[in-house]
Amino acid sequence: MDVIKKRKKSDNEIKIDISNKTDFIDVSAPAETEAAEKFEDESMAEVARAEQPAAPDVQTVKEKKTIWEKILVKIFYALILLMPLFVLPLSASPVSAGKSVLFYGAGVSLLFLWLMAGFQKRKISFPKSFLLYASWLMALAWLAASFFADNPALSLTGKIYETDTFAFLALALFMMFLASVYFQKENRVPNAYKIIFASALAAALFQIAHLFFGAGAIIPGMFPLKNSNLVGGWTDFSIFLGFAAILATFSGAASRGENAGKKKKILYILAALFIATLAFSASFLVWTIFCAVSFVVFLYFFLENIAERKLERKGFSYKTVLSFPFFIFLISAFFVGDGSLNNSLFASKLSGLAGTSFVEVRPDWSATKHVIGEVFKTDSVLGSGPNTFSYDWIKFKPLAVNATMFWNARFSSGVGYFPSVVATAGIVGGLAAAIFLAAFLVCGAKIFSRKSENRSGGSAPSADNLLKSSFLGAAYLWSFEVFYSGGLAVLFLAFIFTGFVVALMIKEKITRSAEKTFERKTKSGFAHSAVSIILLLGAVSLGYFYFQKISAVYAYNKAVSVFSRTGDAEKASALLEKAAKMDKQDEYYRLLSEINLVRLGQAVSGSGKDASKASVAEASLASAIKYASEAALKLNPAEPANWMQLGKIYEAVMPLIDPQKSQEAEASAINAYAAAISQSPSDPSPFLAAARVAINRDKLEEAKKYLQSSLSLKPNFVSALFMLAQIEAQSGNLNEAIAATEQAASSSQNDPSIFFQLGLLYYQAKEINLARLAFERAVLLDGNYANARYFLGIIYDKQGMKEQALAQFESVAQTNPDNEEVKKIIGNLKSDRSALNEISPPGKSPEKRAEPPVEEEGEESQ
Repeated sequence: MDVIKKRKKSDNEIKIDISNKTDFIDVSAPAETEAAEKFEDESMAEVARAEQPAAPDVQTVKEKKTIWEKILVKIFYALILLMPLFVLPLSASPVSAGKSVLFYGAGVSLLFLWLMAGFQKRKISFPKSFLLYASWLMALAWLAASFFADNPALSLTGKIYETDTFAFLALALFMMFLASVYFQKENRVPNAYKIIFASALAAALFQIAHLFFGAGAIIPGMFPLKNSNLVGGWTDFSIFLGFAAILATFSGAASRGENAGKKKKILYILAALFIATLAFSASFLVWTIFCAVSFVVFLYFFLENIAERKLERKGFSYKTVLSFPFFIFLISAFFVGDGSLNNSLFASKLSGLAGTSFVEVRPDWSATKHVIGEVFKTDSVLGSGPNTFSYDWIKFKPLAVNATMFWNARFSSGVGYFPSVVATAGIVGGLAAAIFLAAFLVCGAKIFSRKSENRSGGSAPSADNLLKSSFLGAAYLWSFEVFYSGGLAVLFLAFIFTGFVVALMIKEKITRSAEKTFERKTKSGFAHSAVSIILLLGAVSLGYFYFQKISAVYAYNKAVSVFSRTGDAEKASALLEKAAKMDKQDEYYRLLSEINLVRLGQAVSGSGKDASKASVAEASLASAIKYASEAALKLNPAEPANWMQLGKIYEAVMPLIDPQKSQEAEASAINAYAAAISQSPSDPSPFLAAARVAINRDKLEEAKKYLQSSLSLKPNFVSALFMLAQIEAQSGNLNEAIAATEQAASSSQNDPSIFFQLGLLYYQAKEINLARLAFERAVLLDGNYANARYFLGIIYDKQGMKEQALAQFESVAQTNPDNEEVKKIIGNLKSDRSALNEISPPGKSPEKRAEPPVEEEGEESQ
């Protein structure tokens, strides 16, 4: 008799065809074939009953889950719970370091467990989803771009914090694949939702407690600001709460059947709490995207309710509109409207009251497009390489950025994660990312265009509603990767919920899933065993590799903490050498070089000239040069900071050695700074450093040329203006310099940097009244000009205007709160003493120092 074939009944029950065994089984079929199969099943069943068979040809067996799969799912749940919350008690980057350690640690563990489960079951399940195929295109594009990058190691694995490396993308896509395979079971996605709500609730309650009581007392140094949080940046925190609010709102509105009222109430309370906490964020972008998605949620249930009432022959009811999703949309629309005003009436005032106001600076669309265009001139196909946007930025940033206080800021991405990909992975990577996003949107169109047939009448959520809410949640998160660069937690959840979408599409028969089995005594079975063993060994090796990187991060952070807290160069150096041995990163070598330079200074400045000190100085100098050279020449030549460190060492040693070697050191320093200029041509700092070297060799004209190059890039560069005024005074050219600067001031009457330079020149020439007028003009044009206020305060003190002098220095203290000299001056003025009492003398007067007396906002001391 013919064999009766049945479809898969559930996740734990499979019908096996005994008479026609095969090693490739399609375990799901698209919805359009279901009717034909049902007809065939019914017809065959009638024939079977007529023939009254003696025994059935089909057996039902329970598919057993291996211990590896059970552990895998539990780790997945733990990862979803902890990713938004996990931090490490480290001195540097406790949040990003914690999430990176969790991501890679759990990711490698999941890989090992999946391989062990496949090895034991001799079977692999994989969704036949175009969305997954598109994601693999992204992985291939990242891999190709990494191999052809100037620094493949940086693009392949990076340090560990980055989210643009091939390693991060590959592991995130693997987790997405696992989510699509293991979350097809009925209760797993609802369990994941509960975990998300628990995680968001913990994050929100922690933040509320931190806002009112402060978490610094519990974990010192880890949460210094009111907007410091567990998730990541303040925008990341807002994105996560908005995400949880969307899921809670949709789930509440979709609740049906037993205890629906109670569930709605709990979910709506959670959503209200998340939105109330979100209200402390003044992020216009977050509110805009949240508003758009919440409108879709409202519209969906509005149309669903209208359709239901039609079927039930009921008329229109105001409750159809005045629903909880409508009020959520209304609230978010209010915040969007409020944020669009030049002077926000509510959101910014609320965040200011809570102390969570902040300014997040990132490149806009225009700047991102400019960088992409510059990269394309040499690397259009595969870009500059994943994880290299920060180097693209410092090399190709628009020159107009130098006029802002963020001129020396480094950005790891442009306006958004995906737009930055076009620069780092080129046309190939950009197309791969576009195909992935298009595939995701096509899935959304299929999901929302099909008729809902799966209304749950029981206590379990409908798979159809889970699918739609998962898609909306993932769409919400992916939107931020287009218009923003979300942190690790945001990206992780975007990938995982995309995996949930694929899993639920299989469950809803929108797409297919297939299985490949490998019999023990066949060639394919033998090949499977061999490949599995190789991959398992690879997974173990990968685990060891990331254990080394994580250990190196810990040692590095400990070294930074030890050195900043105790100044113990010996212990810090030992920890850094340990970190560099485990993971060769230029950042570790650069700090090693700096610490050895400090040790050199300590040996040279110490009293006496015994042989042991000379030996320490010589060893420290050799180590400093070795580590800086390793970082600059071998590990990461694209990093200008490595070249600046190498130049700094040669510059520091020039006064300590004989004239012949001093000339060689001078040439080495200038060459190093020239290399920094080639990597960061818009940065005025290397020109300033080269000018300093020239001044030390009494080459004042050469120094002036370097300073003029520096000022051509950044006309308001205080350090260069200060040094140029000193050179003019030292050269005896004050009158000519004053005349030229007066002419410049008359043609640029709104440029505070010109009036600051003019004030310095007058001050050098002892023209105190004219200097006062120039500094007052500079302060009037720029109230935050700290050095102009400093010299103005000194002049007021000299002229007996103690109260006015105190006001200037109190203003300087706001932007230089840790400056000990400023604190001393304020104390002197309050005690009716001279401002520079016990400061100058014994030290040099402010106008004769190598650097400006205080730092400007956005400008580090050079």
